[in-house]
Amino acid sequence: MGKSSPPRPPDPQETAGAQTANNIGTSVANAWLGNVNQVTPYGDLTYSQTGTFQYTDPNTGEVYDIPNFTATQTLSPEMQAIFDQQTRAQSNLATMGADQSARLMDHLSTNLNFDDLPEGGSAANLERGPMVMNVPSQADEIQTSIDPRTGQLVRNVDQQSYQQDFADVGGPTRTYGTDFSEDRRRVEDAIYSRMNPQLERDRENLRSSLVSQGIREGSTAYDRAMNRFGEQSNDARMGAILAGGQEQSRMAGLERDRAGFENAAQSQAYQQAMGRAGFTNDARFRQLQSDIMGGQFANQATGQAFSQDLGAGQFRNAAIGQQFQQNLASGSFANSAQNQGFNQSLTTQDRMDRDRAIARDETLTLRNQPINEIAALLGTGQVTQPNFVSTQMPSIPTVDRAGLEQQNYASRLNAYNQRQATMGGIFGTLGNVAAAGIGGGFF
Repeated sequence: MGKSSPPRPPDPQETAGAQTANNIGTSVANAWLGNVNQVTPYGDLTYSQTGTFQYTDPNTGEVYDIPNFTATQTLSPEMQAIFDQQTRAQSNLATMGADQSARLMDHLSTNLNFDDLPEGGSAANLERGPMVMNVPSQADEIQTSIDPRTGQLVRNVDQQSYQQDFADVGGPTRTYGTDFSEDRRRVEDAIYSRMNPQLERDRENLRSSLVSQGIREGSTAYDRAMNRFGEQSNDARMGAILAGGQEQSRMAGLERDRAGFENAAQSQAYQQAMGRAGFTNDARFRQLQSDIMGGQFANQATGQAFSQDLGAGQFRNAAIGQQFQQNLASGSFANSAQNQGFNQSLTTQDRMDRDRAIARDETLTLRNQPINEIAALLGTGQVTQPNFVSTQMPSIPTVDRAGLEQQNYASRLNAYNQRQATMGGIFGTLGNVAAAGIGGGFF
């Protein structure tokens, strides 16, 4: 059977050249699809090829012709007529603007005069009164501390010492004897001592019986009978081994039960010692709780006296604060009245400024109106341009030739590897079969 070669990988340069040709061909086709001529009520949009240019692939040297396109926009007859009329209108308006601009020379030669405008407001005419800048402070009368007439707080109680450990009751039994091979051997030897002589006698009797029946040693019938006797002898010996294993398991179980009893007694002693220590610690903890409750009662009485003194101080400070708020409100009212008078005066001066600004705007409007009229004459209109829609043309996708060739190569390489693995498995199976034919059988 011949050995096959793996597939040849694709040439990168050939693949790149083929991919470039596919991309250019697809791009040209998409250009022809996308250049859609459009016809609207306002005009037409037409695409036409007006030439080509050459592109040389730097990788392969292949030369490609790429088409050039030109888009031509044409107005409809109605829009073209409007365009011609607007062009003539713009020419006429430009002539009128030139004529009117000569009149501006006399209009702009006169200086602006604001002497007849009404008088504006003045900051000097605003009414200002005195402001209340501060109110009497009563900070010195505020109570800032409390007379410590209460007793001292209870900050700690006597600590109790607790029992951290108790008497050692011994560790648990972690292992026990499991090797009773000698006892197992004694059981097996006892059975063998009685069984082996009997097996030898039975074997000799069977041989004599076969010979007396005319069955010769070495014949098929003789070997078959002796093999059956050998199997029965093996079964008897396996029974002796099983009896020895049962005896070994029984003695290991007795040893395990003894170790379990010892651990149960050790655990009971451990629980009793731990219970005595817990009782002592509980009594000491109850004493600590009693001491804490006594200290808390004393601290509560001290806190109650402190709260009463604090309430009295807060009441006095609240009264002082209320008096200060009244003084502050009185000053705020006076400042509000003064500020209201100032705002009224400011409103009057602001109205004077607005009247003067209105008169000034009217004067500037009369000055600028002729200039605005000429600027309007010089303005131009616009033709309504065709509104071309965005076409929804299909686009030809570019074929990934490089990816397809790489995928094809990967598939062929995978098939090659699978064939190699299959052949290796066949040879391995044949080797195992040959090795099994050489091995021995049951003794």
